[in-house]
Amino acid sequence: MNKLILGIGKKNRIDAKTVFFTLVVINFIIFCISIFITDGAAFAKLFYVRQSDSFMDFFNSILFTLSKNVSAYKDSGVIYPPLAYLIFGLFGHLIPGANYMDAFQLRESQMGQISLLLFTVVCISVMFYLLYRYFNGKEHEKLIFLSVLLFSAPLLYLIERGNILLLVLVLITAYITLMDSKNAVLREISLICLALAAGIKIYPAILGLMLIFSKKYSAAVRCLLYGIVFFIVPFFFFGGFNTITVFIHNITDETSSVPFAFDWLFSRADLASMLAVPYYMFRGTLDGCEHFARILSFIITGQLLLGSFLFKEKWLKLLCLTIIMVILPPFNYTYILVFYFLPLTLFLSKKESSSFDPFYVILFIMIIAPIAFGNIYSLGYFSLSQLSSMIAQLVLILMLFIRVLKYEYVWVVSSFEKRKPKPLQQPNT
Repeated sequence: MNKLILGIGKKNRIDAKTVFFTLVVINFIIFCISIFITDGAAFAKLFYVRQSDSFMDFFNSILFTLSKNVSAYKDSGVIYPPLAYLIFGLFGHLIPGANYMDAFQLRESQMGQISLLLFTVVCISVMFYLLYRYFNGKEHEKLIFLSVLLFSAPLLYLIERGNILLLVLVLITAYITLMDSKNAVLREISLICLALAAGIKIYPAILGLMLIFSKKYSAAVRCLLYGIVFFIVPFFFFGGFNTITVFIHNITDETSSVPFAFDWLFSRADLASMLAVPYYMFRGTLDGCEHFARILSFIITGQLLLGSFLFKEKWLKLLCLTIIMVILPPFNYTYILVFYFLPLTLFLSKKESSSFDPFYVILFIMIIAPIAFGNIYSLGYFSLSQLSSMIAQLVLILMLFIRVLKYEYVWVVSSFEKRKPKPLQQPNT
């Protein structure tokens, strides 16, 4: 039983790729049938509940950048770092007359739609090219894998929102796939990509630890310097250093203003939303759930940070950091789950295998796959895809937590053994 929990067993028992491709194809067939049975309702459940608001993350951000005084960070209450809005501004300049439109008019305009299309197609094309080159598998395996990602629940939702996280995903993909390149220029580009990602969303900065794990200390320093530049300099386009405190206030205010109730959890993927159902079952109320989840997120983060240093496998290190990016922010939307693409890619590309790999495969599929069974595509406020991802992440966190505890137990026991006084030698008579 201990071996089962810790993922230890004989190698090459079951091929992880075979299990992965078999299950995703079966699930895709079932999901397609469910779409037709429900007249598209099963498919629609993957997207934002307000159908009139599609793609508005993209156009609302363009509106702020172009139609408002750029020093009005405080009045607008926006929560992205300024680098994100500078990028949105570039797309806004592709739309004639954008300064005289509201967000919905931007969306309805021809060049607004072209801008969004270019943003989406370019991002996905670059990401898929990088993953295609990096993925260790046969030609048909690579194509199936990319198809799985394209039709995954979090990526479809991310596309529907038009959120800049899609660009962040591309930048992180470039960082992970190029950081060990033999080409010095590509390695430097990978550092710049991570710095840009952190300048847009902040929390990808934790992935810089992957450089520390590889003992690339000088690269880590350069990446940190790039990150500081990409985060600080854009503030001068939005009022200077004083805007930094306003930005921090906006983030905390946005976090506290998001209601925590079942009818508001349909698109969230943070730790509090994962714990909402079991917490309600035990307490009969959601009061205190967010506070409990916040404390627990710090404990889990500490364990996973330790695990990222202790684990030898690169995919496990990246998985620990990915989970931290998901659970540490006070709230995240379900498109954040696209970050699991990268540890999944490393996992399926690794040469070593264990008998427990198929279980990891099942959990990864539960996190990213669109799931429906005929007319059953939701339970209460949650879609089946969201529920399955919640369960899989909680199981994954528990597994990694236990593995780190094992390392800690071994360390404590070995330290105790070293400190025990040696028995006295009996003199020879």
